[in-house]
Amino acid sequence: MASCHFCFGEDDSPPNAPVIAMGTRVYLSCTVKDELVKGHCLIVPIQHHLNMLEGDDDVWDEVRVKLCIFHVYNRLADSLSELHEMSHADVRR
Repeated sequence: MASCHFCFGEDDSPPNAPVIAMGTRVYLSCTVKDELVKGHCLIVPIQHHLNMLEGDDDVWDEVRVKLCIFHVYNRLADSLSELHEMSHADVRR
């Protein structure tokens, strides 16, 4: 665990991975290495787990909430991007 980029320190110091948003059981982080796709980020449990199957129901519930929020945010960002590209005279069906 000492070499884990995503773990908080014993003195509650933040992880080496950049933290975007905190929850109670998980947090949203940028990747430590290259992104797989543009905007790639990770939902990481605050308590160290070898894999997500070790997470309890509370962890999984929060992961599901974060995924829904992230999905809605991406859809909204895509919609705003499309609106920005349209001129005021464009009409789309």
